[in-house]
Order: sequence, then structure tokens, then C-alpha cells
Amino acid sequence: MAQVLEHLMIIEKRIGMGVTKWVSDARAGKLGPETETSSVMGSLPLDLIVDRSQTPECAGRACSRAVGIDAAAAWEAL
Repeated sequence: MAQVLEHLMIIEKRIGMGVTKWVSDARAGKLGPETETSSVMGSLPLDLIVDRSQTPECAGRACSRAVGIDAAAAWEAL
């Protein structure tokens, strides 16, 4: 459980950092407001999300380190 929560904590932090950079880059490049209104749901690999028979491996810095962190500490950090 602690490893899953730690993984979520890492991913949430990295997504926030990425979005901040993308917005900053867009503003610096004078990118205008979003005008597209269609759903992105069709671009998601729903078959892989629903089929839990194949569990993907964690890669790189998104993996939990599981070094002395318990579920309560991971939850608090998340």
C-alpha cells in the first residue's frame, strides 16, 4: 500500500511540474487560449486501463523508492 501511495505522490508532483512548464512555455511563446472543445477520451488506451490481467511495470523516476516510508507517511505526502 505504501508503495502505491508513494508512486501516486511522485506522479502527482511530476504532473504538476510538467503542467507548470507547459503553461509557462505557452505563455512565453504567445500561445492563445485553447479553442478545441472535443473530448480526449477517444485517445486513451481504455482497453489497457480496463484489462488488469497485464500489470505494467513502473519505469524510471516514477517508481516508488519504498525506503522507510509507511502508508500513513505516503498518504500524508500525497
